[in-house]
Amino acid sequence: LYLKPLAFHIHQNLGRVYPQSKDPFKQMIDLKGDGEATYEKLKKYLAPYRWMAEGENPPVQFLLSGSRPVSVMIEESDHWLKIDGRPEHLGKGYLSDDMPWISQRMGKVISWKGKARISEEDAVALKSLAEQTHKEGKKLRLWGTPDKPEVWDVLREAGVDIIQADDLERLNEYVNERE
Repeated sequence: LYLKPLAFHIHQNLGRVYPQSKDPFKQMIDLKGDGEATYEKLKKYLAPYRWMAEGENPPVQFLLSGSRPVSVMIEESDHWLKIDGRPEHLGKGYLSDDMPWISQRMGKVISWKGKARISEEDAVALKSLAEQTHKEGKKLRLWGTPDKPEVWDVLREAGVDIIQADDLERLNEYVNERE
C-alpha cells in the first residue's frame, strides 16, 4: 500500500517523491511487539525498496518508531533505516544521520494542554528540549498535541520542528497562512 506508490512517484518525479522538495520524504514505521524480531523481518521485506533510502540525498527516509531495537540498529554498519529517537537518547552520542528525530508525547514533556497561557516552567522545558535536540543536529517532533493554532504557535516559537496533527486540513491552512 505504501512502497509501490512511493517507488512509482520517485520514478515519475525525477528521483523525488515530491519533485519540488529537496528533502527526503519521511516514511515512519511503528514497530509493535518484539522489536528485534520485527526489525529483522522488516529489513527483509524492505530490501527490494532499499534503493529509495540510500545515497547522499535519498528520496525517502525510513524512520522506525515504537519498539525499535536501538542498540541493534546502531551496531550495524549499514544505517539505511533511521531511528525515531526519544529524549533519553540525547547526550548519548547517537549521530543525527542515524537518529534524525527526537520524538515524544507532549504530555511527557510539559503539563500544558493548550488552554490559557503556557506556564513559564513549561515554556522553559519545551525550549530546553528543542535546544538540546538541535544542538545534536536533530529535529524535534511532539505528538499527542491539541489541534489548535495557539498550540502550534507555542510549539513553533519554542523550536519544535515537526508538528503532529490529526486535523491535517486545519494544519495546512495554518502553515499556508504563515508562509
